[in-house]
Amino acid sequence: MKVSALAIANQYFKAKEQRLLADKTAAQLKETETSLKQQLMDTLHSQGLNSVGDKQRVYAIVTSDEPQVEDWARLYQHVQNTGEFELLFRRINPAAVKERWELKKAVPGVGKFPVEKLSVTKAKE
Repeated sequence: MKVSALAIANQYFKAKEQRLLADKTAAQLKETETSLKQQLMDTLHSQGLNSVGDKQRVYAIVTSDEPQVEDWARLYQHVQNTGEFELLFRRINPAAVKERWELKKAVPGVGKFPVEKLSVTKAKE
């Protein structure tokens, strides 16, 4: 027995609705988690502590150095001179490429490939 496309579409819509509701709940939990994390770090700082804990876990503030580009021109020149392209992410900005395509400008080395998407719109009554 074949299942109709409409039956599958309705199941898809219900599953998507459930996922969106779960995503909203997860986002709210993440917001609470982030707020409590910052509150804990602020409290540790204000009390002159680096950590706090009990018999089950220890919460400690740790600091690590993260890279931040201060001069893009110098970094790009370094990458060109040394070939150390691993310093950069290897990806393009799809919006910038599509903008150029709309202006009928070619982007050397960039091709197109078709991507199918499902469009869902509310039916008119």
